[in-house]
Amino acid sequence: MSTDLRPDLVDKHDYYAAMTRGSRAEQAFHPRRVALVKNMTELRGKRVLDVGCSTGPITIPLLDAGVDVVGVDLSAEHLETLRGYAAQRGHTAEVVQADGGSLPFEDNSFDVVLVASVVHLLPEPQPLLREVERVCRPEGRIVVAGPWAKHPKSNVVLKTILRGGKAPDGRKFPFDVRHLSRWLSRSTLLDRKTDYLLGYLVTLWAPDKVPS
Repeated sequence: MSTDLRPDLVDKHDYYAAMTRGSRAEQAFHPRRVALVKNMTELRGKRVLDVGCSTGPITIPLLDAGVDVVGVDLSAEHLETLRGYAAQRGHTAEVVQADGGSLPFEDNSFDVVLVASVVHLLPEPQPLLREVERVCRPEGRIVVAGPWAKHPKSNVVLKTILRGGKAPDGRKFPFDVRHLSRWLSRSTLLDRKTDYLLGYLVTLWAPDKVPS
């Protein structure tokens, strides 16, 4: 029996397995996007939250690098898989099963919050991003990343190739700076980077505005 909090929003694909032993396309794509996210801001010595961590494609490389990171996901199965992968590499992963729209953390709990390849899948991203702003310290940083909205292969064809011909479901939301600026109402855009080959956009924000 599934113990996912919102099974309709859970992507069942094991992205850590895809990154480490999947197809050639997956082994090329996923490490590159993870590097884009990791390199967007300083993580060493910071308390980091990885929202929508799945089976650990970002969480585990951060643990390997000695980063203090907590993973959050809707799926208990994903988190158990992540724990197993982390244990194989000598780590004890700190993970929490929770809905991103209601994060079980105090205000200002993290120095950096990462939200990678999540926002574009949500029918209503605002609750998640409001929570992200709440749990990030005002002097902290928020990294939001996902398929570049203008890349013709970013949401359908590329993912079909990466999944070995299995098409993803139809859920997708425009992922661009204009939308993010509206949803991240307390934050200031500091930087953005687009990998045009991957069709992947990474944005950096400071949640430095007074809450309304």
